[in-house]
Amino acid sequence: MGNDIYLVLINLTKELLRGGEIDKAKLVAKHLIEKHPEGLDGWLFMVGLSAPHERMIYVAKALEIAPADPRVKKVVAWAQDQIEDVPLRTETAPLRIEDSDQISKTTHLLHKSKKRNKSIKSVFFLLAGIIFALIGIGSIILYVLWFGPSRPQATVSEETLLVFQTTQALIPTFAPSQEPLETMIEPTQIFESTPTATQTPTLTPTPEWMTYDGIDFRDQEVEVLIDMTCGQDQVYLSPFNVVPYSPDIIESGSFYFDLDFSIAWEHLGFYGLWIHSGRSAQTGDLPAYPLQIYLENDQRGFRRYPDEFDQHIQDCLMGSTLRLRQGETISVSEVVAAVRVPPPGVDEVSRHPMDLVPYLAENYPESGFDQMAPPGLLFYFCGRQLTGEAFNNNHDYWTQSRIIIGFMPVEAD
Repeated sequence: MGNDIYLVLINLTKELLRGGEIDKAKLVAKHLIEKHPEGLDGWLFMVGLSAPHERMIYVAKALEIAPADPRVKKVVAWAQDQIEDVPLRTETAPLRIEDSDQISKTTHLLHKSKKRNKSIKSVFFLLAGIIFALIGIGSIILYVLWFGPSRPQATVSEETLLVFQTTQALIPTFAPSQEPLETMIEPTQIFESTPTATQTPTLTPTPEWMTYDGIDFRDQEVEVLIDMTCGQDQVYLSPFNVVPYSPDIIESGSFYFDLDFSIAWEHLGFYGLWIHSGRSAQTGDLPAYPLQIYLENDQRGFRRYPDEFDQHIQDCLMGSTLRLRQGETISVSEVVAAVRVPPPGVDEVSRHPMDLVPYLAENYPESGFDQMAPPGLLFYFCGRQLTGEAFNNNHDYWTQSRIIIGFMPVEAD
């Protein structure tokens, strides 16, 4: 993520514009300013892609970010040209010097025209000032609602609980039908002369690629219920689509502006789900947001301190039960490891998707990842800056940290 994603989104917008796909370009540009509001490029794109009555909003933001940038000056001049009225033209017959009455009338008309233009501009600036004031007030209200305290939701409806009561799917394992080994190696064993019937071992199929404990991660929908170890706390993640990793998903930018799915990848016998967290202006709460808020916020709705977060993981998350549901199939797993990578460590952990479990076991030895063994499952999603931490300017508000949870399947009784 970080600067690399920012550049990918910029290049993707340019490519869409070159290809004439204006609507898609505008969608990517909107995502760009949402995820990277401090960047200038997204606001400049939106100036050119927006309707005249919306354009000045983006112009104002560009001026706020970089008033001396030459690109901003050009955009401001262009936007003003688009909104100014066409100058009034006064066509008259050639005037003679001595025709003072005609000269006087023409001068009067020109004077009125100038006054009218000034009046129009004054009204425009007045309206613009009112609009900007309303936008400012609205932005403050939205900021408080969007980024202010938010109490975690730790209860689940009865209807939701019922759909997770389906009998757990039994995952076949290789189990040859043989007598216990000790009866075969007993030194005093006497063999009967008549042959005894033996059963042929039953071979079960090898588990399919991108299938964890009966749950298919190949462009299929899943939903999640986690029973926490704190009292009766439960966290539910609404159904979201899972697709296997491919380079095209990242290079095309799909993962960054189509936020209602997650990427599954396999490494060293483990499966990982990279799930979107945070909130989006277009789609609202993203799939991992309820779990993110449960972990990051206290009961009052305020963000925890880092040591409080770590303690909350130990008290409430470790040992919890994960239920993955796909159709009538229910997979049950246990939380055996969990860690939050703080802002300074985000860039480094992002370089280890294919050796993530051993990397976490070595660098975060108290996290429990040294106890994981294949097959295992990871949830990997972004988190915010916690109370008392410095903000990392290389990442946006929702991607300051990484939260990684490790699960191991529980055998059905």
